[in-house]
Amino acid sequence: MTADVAIKDGGKLNPHPLRAAVLGEAHARPFTPIETPRRILHFAFETTGDAAKRDRATLADFCTRRHLEPLKPSAISYYVVGLFGYVIRGLHDEGAPIDISLSTALFVPIAVAAIWWVVRCIRRRHIAGAD
Repeated sequence: MTADVAIKDGGKLNPHPLRAAVLGEAHARPFTPIETPRRILHFAFETTGDAAKRDRATLADFCTRRHLEPLKPSAISYYVVGLFGYVIRGLHDEGAPIDISLSTALFVPIAVAAIWWVVRCIRRRHIAGAD
């Protein structure tokens, strides 16, 4: 791995002496498996001193405000209704007298209410400290 940093004009920047070592270390570590759906953000800062402290504080504040909620009833309901649609479609294909669209549409409020209640119970348990 080279430590040279080229720019568009054909010139070169003076790289930091530890750049190659840091890049080598970062690429040598195994990646953490990511469960979907997830969003990944990458931040890079070129600051020192007080500006670096402000940047870190801003980033920490951003992360606090953008807390990802792992249990979103709407997302879970979407997948449950989709799975229900597959079951209904399979029954219809096997000869059951079922209207796929109507059955799926009628199942949506049931799924949303049930998922909302389950997520609410899970959240209350976690808030109370019980596992």
